[in-house]
Amino acid sequence: MQITVAKNRDALNRKVADFLLQKEKEVLQEQDFFTVALSGGSTPKALYRLLSGDAYIHQFEWSKWHFFLGDERFVPVTDEQSNAGMCYKNLLEHLPVQDQQIHFFKTENTTPEKSAQEYEAVLRNFFTPAKTMDVLLLGLGTDGHTLSMFPYGKVLHEATKWVDYFWSASQNMYRLTLTKAAANLCSNAVFVVSGEDKQQAVYEVLKGSQPPQIYPAKLVDPLNGQVYWFLDEAAAAALDR
Repeated sequence: MQITVAKNRDALNRKVADFLLQKEKEVLQEQDFFTVALSGGSTPKALYRLLSGDAYIHQFEWSKWHFFLGDERFVPVTDEQSNAGMCYKNLLEHLPVQDQQIHFFKTENTTPEKSAQEYEAVLRNFFTPAKTMDVLLLGLGTDGHTLSMFPYGKVLHEATKWVDYFWSASQNMYRLTLTKAAANLCSNAVFVVSGEDKQQAVYEVLKGSQPPQIYPAKLVDPLNGQVYWFLDEAAAAALDR
């Protein structure tokens, strides 16, 4: 595990962007494409805007990227709660990429169960049984969740399927997510966390004794990969306890 601390959110995003540049270079020396699973939520928006802005957009070999999603809400892509919609708006619409480079959940004219099954097929057709994404971008909720693996959720126990779905009563919607089985076959699991409100979750996941049932981010432990934590000072302050 490697932990990198940045002074603020802007500096944090620059460190993550530079990390992605380095990983792209390393991966493309070994294969012809670079695969990334994007994260939803509010934290990645500024990172995506940075990557698609003048400072970085011309530095990447975008034609060799393939984009996936770590999790999704079962809503149309036009819905403001859609992770795919957020990724399109803040990143993908601004990049020189083709539709065939984007591999997202289908959430319209289908069912949650079928969507999960079809996305599982997409992943298994693209990746090998021993390796998934080159980079899996991850956030961390104040409750310790990552992807759509929430405390005490049924998907925490899924050990074989790469994709699962469930009904979230608190959010009144279905959610789709990669499972720990898929996450732990990635090469680089990259947590990007900012804000004082994340301190307790950061502490419990990295240093606490509570089980993964309570802090599911602990379940991310790639079998043959690495875990990276990028924190701003506000989120990292918990580690000084």
